[in-house]
This record gives sequence, C-alpha cells and structure tokens, in this order.
Amino acid sequence: VKISLKEVTKSTVTFETVMTLSEKSTLTKLTRIYSGKKQIDFETSIDWHEKHKLLKAGFDLDINATGLRSEIQFGSIVRPVWKTNSFEEAKFEVSNQRWSDYSEPGYGAAILNDSKYGINALGNLVTLTLQKSGTHPDPMADEGVHSFKYSILLHSAFSSDSVISKAYSFNTEPRVYRGKLIEAPVKVSSSHVVIESLKIAEDDDGLIIRLYECEGTGCHCSLKASFDAKAEIVNFLEEPQGGCDLNDLYFKAFEIKTIRLYRVGK
Repeated sequence: VKISLKEVTKSTVTFETVMTLSEKSTLTKLTRIYSGKKQIDFETSIDWHEKHKLLKAGFDLDINATGLRSEIQFGSIVRPVWKTNSFEEAKFEVSNQRWSDYSEPGYGAAILNDSKYGINALGNLVTLTLQKSGTHPDPMADEGVHSFKYSILLHSAFSSDSVISKAYSFNTEPRVYRGKLIEAPVKVSSSHVVIESLKIAEDDDGLIIRLYECEGTGCHCSLKASFDAKAEIVNFLEEPQGGCDLNDLYFKAFEIKTIRLYRVGK
C-alpha cells in the first residue's frame, strides 16, 4: 500500500492510495476530506481480474444502532444488524440504492454511493460491496477497469435534509447551461416529499409529476407551479383518478402520488 498527499486547497485535502490487491488486480483511491463538512469522499478506480472473490469497504462505527436503514425504490427499509437466525446469517449483503444510514438518537452516519448496491451491517461494522467476481453465466463478468465513488456522511438526527437530499446530490451532478435563470416549474413545500420525476404527459397535454414521502411519516404539504395550473391525480398509466388541491396535499408514510398539471386557459 502506498499513500501520498495528492492535493491541498482552501476547502479540501486529498490523499491518494495505491494498493496491490493481488498479482493481477490493483486499486487506486482518492480520499477527499473537506473543511467544515462532515463528509469524506472516496473516488476509486479498480483494475480487477479475480475469480470468486468479494471486495468490500468497511466502516467500524462507534454508534449504538439496532438497525441499518437502506434506501429502496420510493422509500427505505430497516434491517437488523445482529444475526438471530439462519436466514439472517446467510445474508452476506443486502440491497441499497443511493444510501444506507446507521444511527442512534441524535447522531449517525450514512454511506452514500453512486453505483454500488450491496451492503451489510454486523454490529458496528458496516461494509459496502465494491467488487464481485462471479463466473456464471459470464465467466468474464466484472473483469476490467471500474471507476466509482462512495462517501461517509456524519449527521445529527436522520432526515431528508441530513441524508436523503445529500444522497440525491451525490448521485446527480449539476448540468451547466448558458442562458437566463428561470424559476423551477414546480416546487413542493415539505422537505421530506421528493419530486422523483417530472415529464411531459404521454398525450402532450400537461405535465406529469411523481412525488413520494421519503422519511416514513405522514405529512401535509403544498405544490406550487410556476404557471397558473389546475391539477388532478392520475395513476401510473396517466389515467384520471380525481381532482386534488395543490395547497393541501396529504401523504401517508412512503406514499407515492402522481399528479397531472394542466395550464389554465388551455
């Protein structure tokens, strides 16, 4: 293992780690530490040529948590961190999407990732799967160069603001365009109601907005459009299901709503 200082700026310090994993595989990792930010990013490149091996990154956390909360589609699930039966012992990893969170009341750590969806927690040790090397059905699966990033984020109480919004930002780099800054077409008043997608309706008549409650608790919120609009609830096929009041939308825990906006006067 070779560790060297790569870069120093006013806001960051970056270390480079070069590691020989085997006779065939190597790893290069940039560890970026921020000033005034409770987050450490790991940008990793692996030249991988292994068979039937698993590479994981582990975080030994001094946190008293009873479960690991992991993002799933339109919500999250809490799984125990202790193995109490043969089914749990067989789970060398479980799935997560953009984040997993390990928290006690008032303090916690989240593991963010941009493409690595296997994770596990046993006691205080949380491990993110970085690379696999299965051989069936493709005997050359996972071989070659892989580049990805992950991060550990410290926070106070778990919430959309402290974890979920940061995981979205970690996965979605901003796109820069020349032109005039305009108002967002739609805004939602609650931080734990997420606008997951926004698109033109399939029949080109109006906007389709899909939202969901991400913290697992019911809430009231409002949805504001940048234009005069009327709204209705639709299903996933964009078929009408009834009207709605944009000034008073109620979401149950993890509820998904799909709303169609029509421009008034059209």
